[in-house]
Amino acid sequence: MTLNGKFKTKIWKNAIKRGLVKKSPKLKPIYDGLLGSEKEWFNSNTPRIMWVLKEPIDDFTEIKKQPKGGGWSFHDEIAEADVSGDNYFPLGKNRKSRNTWLNILYVSYGILEGKEKFLKNEFCEADNKQDDLNILKKIAVINMSKMPGPTKTIDSELLQKFPLWEKIVHDQISLYNPTIIIFGGTFEFFKAQLFKKDLKNNNQPVFSSIGRTHQYKSVIYKNEEGVLFIDTYHPHPLGINRSYGVNAILKGVYKMNKRE
Repeated sequence: MTLNGKFKTKIWKNAIKRGLVKKSPKLKPIYDGLLGSEKEWFNSNTPRIMWVLKEPIDDFTEIKKQPKGGGWSFHDEIAEADVSGDNYFPLGKNRKSRNTWLNILYVSYGILEGKEKFLKNEFCEADNKQDDLNILKKIAVINMSKMPGPTKTIDSELLQKFPLWEKIVHDQISLYNPTIIIFGGTFEFFKAQLFKKDLKNNNQPVFSSIGRTHQYKSVIYKNEEGVLFIDTYHPHPLGINRSYGVNAILKGVYKMNKRE
């Protein structure tokens, strides 16, 4: 069984044990992990990039707008995506989290290609939809909570949810063994443990780039095994007409690779 398969079983059993699964309205876990082939993930010479995000979204009840849905996996949805339509996961035009996934795509592509700066004209989404998905298949994405959540996560509420999933999340990070971990608005939840364990002898950033208007942030730490831990914003744009700090991340990773 693949790691994704093993974690799917663990996630489901944990959701049942915690009483999180509901029949009406339907509420089941959303399974995360590797977006593509496990064989390619472990055997490729490219960086193993993992994004650690907050919680996934699916659907909402009509009256109270409470989260519902779930019961599907990132990996399977991407593998079965029909790019001829406008609602394929995760980059379809009608997807609520489309902008989040586009920024994940841009950053991941730039790192995999060893770029210091991202040029959006390198992408032509209308013609290269399958190519975009093929890039995502080279990375991993996990969430701190595995249940469908609200469109905007409240950190104080996530702080109550994370303990329900914390062991599984840490096991995912350990067993998928990424070489670059991008904490999208989640670093503070992991900071204390990272400084105590992985970064205990090197808890000062090796790269830091923070915008004065907080439009971008990329603070990079490196442990003794060479794994990069990137503290940055959640990959959803910070507001209307404000762009995500793709280049702040790429510049830092590029500089780290140049030093090696």
